[in-house]
Amino acid sequence: MFWPVREWMSGSDLNVKILGRSCFYFGIDRRCARSTYASQCYAPKADGASSRSRMTPEKNRVEREHDVERWSNMSEKDYVLGTHDEELLRLGLQHRVWRPVVLDCWQKAGITTGKRVLDLGAGPGYAALDLAEIVGPSGEVVALERSGNFVTAMRESFRRRGLTNAKIYELDLMTGNLPKGNYDFSWCRWVLSFVSDQALLIKKLGDVMPKGSISIFHEYAYYETWRFLPPIPTQEKFREHVVATWRESGGEPDGAADLPALLSQTGFIIRSATPHIFCVRPTNYMWQWPATFIEVYLPRLIEMGRIDQIFADKVRADLANAGENANALMVTPLVVEIVAEKI
Repeated sequence: MFWPVREWMSGSDLNVKILGRSCFYFGIDRRCARSTYASQCYAPKADGASSRSRMTPEKNRVEREHDVERWSNMSEKDYVLGTHDEELLRLGLQHRVWRPVVLDCWQKAGITTGKRVLDLGAGPGYAALDLAEIVGPSGEVVALERSGNFVTAMRESFRRRGLTNAKIYELDLMTGNLPKGNYDFSWCRWVLSFVSDQALLIKKLGDVMPKGSISIFHEYAYYETWRFLPPIPTQEKFREHVVATWRESGGEPDGAADLPALLSQTGFIIRSATPHIFCVRPTNYMWQWPATFIEVYLPRLIEMGRIDQIFADKVRADLANAGENANALMVTPLVVEIVAEKI
């Protein structure tokens, strides 16, 4: 097992077109930047010989777009951020941006071969895939996700990778019971901002995590640190709408605010806490994380009736202008990493 020191990225990744569906994440080997469709071409034949024929990039692209269309036609429980195709793609980019930070966190916490990990709110399974590769065949990942669309995408991704060391449950963290197991770790990223009852979720987690196990959280601590320098008024208004819609849906943008107290009440002790905040320029890959969120969430705000097309176009134009300014800076939302032990 190895831990990549840095994430692979090509120059084209700096100009990701979310709405163009030009870089569907599922089926992409993030470590070597090639499609896993190609690796399937080297799978052993029935007689034990290896096939050396290679699929063409065009076929890979067409098959991936077919999967996107197939998943989008399914009935779906709604999230405030949506579970549509563009959100699937945005979450993939978000995971790639944060992947070096996450891998470093997991390694320091002790996640390695043979461990059992509970993934809370797994989404389309980007982190779950990484975890499954790390823990290997002797370990196991238990991934919980309430979105049927995301669950289907996750299962398909595991199938394409040939990974069989995961149990994937379609489960609402608020209404369902967490599956019990001899877990070594749990992983929870950007979940507390969107659940209606944080205390209930942490209590449920405390009930299934054994003594000595480790729970890892990446949650927003102060979302309003997200801003541009020089300030962009339309972006700040956009951020206000984001915060308002999350709270109206029953969530809390600053999901980590009450987490230390909730952990104390549930038998956890914090072993480490680390802030993650970045100040980046347009040429930094991290810039794409909030920038693509703006692009994907503007239509949602229009659907909700909170903004009109004129405002959306102004936000896009202001963001584009900032992206062309070599001296523009973006400060990202403050994320806190908390590693806690069940005692």
